[in-house]
Amino acid sequence: MVFWRREKDNPFAHSPIEVARFIVKEADAQGFALTPIKLHKIVFLCHGWMLGLHGMPLVRGPIQAWRYGPVFPDLYHALKHLGAGRVRLSDLPAPRENEEVFDADEVLVMKDTVERYGPLTGGQLVALTHADSSPWHLTRRRAGWRNPEIPDELIEFSYRKILEWCRAHPA
Repeated sequence: MVFWRREKDNPFAHSPIEVARFIVKEADAQGFALTPIKLHKIVFLCHGWMLGLHGMPLVRGPIQAWRYGPVFPDLYHALKHLGAGRVRLSDLPAPRENEEVFDADEVLVMKDTVERYGPLTGGQLVALTHADSSPWHLTRRRAGWRNPEIPDELIEFSYRKILEWCRAHPA
C-alpha cells in the first residue's frame, strides 16, 4: 500500500507549538490538566496515531529520543520555565499571524488522543512511551546516551503494529 507522505519540513505538517496549542485547548474542554511532560507525550501520541492511521505526520521538525522520552525541542524550550507546573494556553508562544488550520482527520486524531490519554498521569504516559519496542526505546537503545532523532518511519511502523494487534484482539 502506498501513502502520500508529508515531509517533516513540508508546510502541510504542523509546528509542535501549534499542535500543543490545540491539545491544551482540547484538554481544557475535556477537563484534563496538562503538565509539560504530559503535553509532550500527548503531542507525540497524536503524531504517532496520525502516522499509524493515515500515513501522514502531524508534526514537522525533529522528534528526539531524550532520556525522559520523545521530545520536540521547540516545545521543550517553550515550556521548560514551567518545571512540572500546569500548562495553560498563555504559556505557549502566541500563534503566528496566519494560524495553522488542521484538517478533519487531524482534529479527530487529536481529540480522540486527548480523550484516551488525558486521564493518565505523566508517569503513566512516560511508561507507555518508554515501553520495550517503542520507537523511543528502539532509537535510544541504538544511540546510547545521545539524543537522536526518532524517524517517522519507525513511529509509523510501530503504530501500525499496534493497530493490527487491536484489530486482531477486539475488546
